[in-house]
Amino acid sequence: MKKGLFDLVLYIFSFVFVMLFFPSVQLPSDLIYLFSVLILVGVSIVLSKPLLVFLTVKVVFLTRLLAITLILFGVFFALETFLPGFLVDNLVFQETDLGWLSLKSFEFDKIGTMVLLSLSTAFVSSLVKLLQE
Repeated sequence: MKKGLFDLVLYIFSFVFVMLFFPSVQLPSDLIYLFSVLILVGVSIVLSKPLLVFLTVKVVFLTRLLAITLILFGVFFALETFLPGFLVDNLVFQETDLGWLSLKSFEFDKIGTMVLLSLSTAFVSSLVKLLQE
């Protein structure tokens, strides 16, 4: 019980950390909806390991990353569709010139933003879990 609760809080913090880099994703302003989003994301990440064990897949970094990415994409799509206040807009990267590397500005649509958000959240939470073990 303690370990599960600790993992839930850890994954919620990792999601909040990743959300700092996504200004195009707007969390609900209502506290009940906000806590429900945080709890749902945390529980989804916590349940990824039992799902992998049920499917008899070895739980390593890459399988955890893939499972969390797929689960979170579904969660974000459902939240954006059904929860008022959870909005996903297009993510725009500005032009960057580092001298040896020049990137033109480009834009992700809503689905691309959700994929990038779920992939980055999965990467951070998988990395935290890998470093914890």
